[in-house]
Amino acid sequence: MFTNYLSLKVIIEQLLKTYPYPSVHGRLLITGRSMKVKGDIIKKRREQKCNNFVLLTKELEMVSDVLGKQPESRIIIVPLTSLWQLSSFLTSPISQNLVNMLILFDPSLTVEGLEARNNSKDITIYTHLLFTDSMGATVPKVMTVWRCDRLTQPKLNLFPNKFQSGFNGYRFRLSGAQQPPFVFRKKNQQSKSNADERITTWDGYEVRLLQLVSEALNFTFKIEEPADSGNASDRRVIKEVRNLRADIAIAGIPATADRMNEFSFSTVHSYDCANFITLTSTALPKYRAILGPFRLEVWICLILIYLFAIIPISFSARHTLKHLLEDPWEIENMFWYVFGTFTNCFTFIGRGSWTSGKHNATRLFVGTYWVFTIIITAAYTGCIIAFITLPAYPPVLDTAQQLLKANYRIGILNGSGWQAAFENSSDKVTDRLLKKADFVPNLALGLKNVSKAVYWKPYAFLGSKEEMKFMINTNYTPSSRHKKSLFHLSKECFVPLMVSAVFSKDAIYKHPLDVTIMRVIQSGLFMKLSRDVEWDQYRASTGKLMQVGSVI
Repeated sequence: MFTNYLSLKVIIEQLLKTYPYPSVHGRLLITGRSMKVKGDIIKKRREQKCNNFVLLTKELEMVSDVLGKQPESRIIIVPLTSLWQLSSFLTSPISQNLVNMLILFDPSLTVEGLEARNNSKDITIYTHLLFTDSMGATVPKVMTVWRCDRLTQPKLNLFPNKFQSGFNGYRFRLSGAQQPPFVFRKKNQQSKSNADERITTWDGYEVRLLQLVSEALNFTFKIEEPADSGNASDRRVIKEVRNLRADIAIAGIPATADRMNEFSFSTVHSYDCANFITLTSTALPKYRAILGPFRLEVWICLILIYLFAIIPISFSARHTLKHLLEDPWEIENMFWYVFGTFTNCFTFIGRGSWTSGKHNATRLFVGTYWVFTIIITAAYTGCIIAFITLPAYPPVLDTAQQLLKANYRIGILNGSGWQAAFENSSDKVTDRLLKKADFVPNLALGLKNVSKAVYWKPYAFLGSKEEMKFMINTNYTPSSRHKKSLFHLSKECFVPLMVSAVFSKDAIYKHPLDVTIMRVIQSGLFMKLSRDVEWDQYRASTGKLMQVGSVI
């Protein structure tokens, strides 16, 4: 007994020297199923990272409850249990939470060993193999034996990579929701049993990324959409992971500080941002250039002058308007005379013509009106020639200050959480812009509102840049005639977003998936996957690629 205690001490000291990682020391008191940590040492250390543990316990089933999930920490356990209890623990699902675990089993420390007075000095070192089959089974394995104050295999790595061979066909539960271009549904396959039934398939950046990762790590997955349809897609799938109904959640989920405290996020594979989308600023077509040089207010003033200039000039010629009532044709003559001034054609001569008037007031009115029409005609002619020769594009709207100045009404997707992201903003412009936001049920309606004025105001929609870009390129055909499908995404990124897959807190499969995702990104394969998705989706009905560029 005493000799084996010394042997255990020597083994632990040698392991700590071989693997120089920080370790903690504490005492755990267990009464029935209740636990009490002396000084709360283990609980505080468990919340930190890069910690190792050495446990001497009689209750192996309570180890996972004490330490929680430990995907990276090294754990050494000295149990005072029987070999049957040890084998049962290593094959149980709770042992999967402790990835890098060694168990130093000494038969003389068990009750059976004490009764039999076993004098054996051998200490067997056990570990477990994870995901050995498609059901995710855990199998115990003897690593080596401590005999004669040394390991029988001194050069053996006692903490090998448990996921070097992947997951052996294990099937992960994935929760996904419509969030293009990261995840979206495609109903393009017919069921063999029923010709009218369509099979829903999934596609997108994250779907193809996980398909590539699954081939590398030898696992399968099936995407299930949450039944809850009241919230935004990212909140719905995260809820499935929180309730342990899914292992992984994908829906273009942005990593935020509050979510990181509750969940584990994979390596960031994409970057998105909150942008405003408006109608693009384009020059008027040439057939509409006849009205282009002047603003609407100028045209209204010219029409009023054209119609009502007859009255003061006629009154100045005869100091009465009775002759207009007695001879209505004279009104027509004067009307065409006013028209002639705009066309520089002063050939209207008649008995009651203004040109035969002898009053100075009439001559002053006609001369002033003539000079006015010459100036207006020259300005109009010069502007229309320049407008047709070199159309001028009005400046596009790229900042919140421009939207506020142009009196835009802002639309936000209901339940998306964009408004909450700006609640604590210190920017007064943003607060004023989103003060009276319009909530729409879906993105399609928001883009429809952008293509027309709502409440007699120009309309802008706030949403995910990648989602809006995908929606435009897959559903709208550019048309310069009506400008109803020519959209412009603002260059200013209002909220930067880092898109990742979501796991439960301290998930044991996070590290191998992160390593593989990082390799896919660094090798450029993820860029190829995203371009493949765009190639397959960004097409018109004719088969040609749709317009993608600065107009979007």
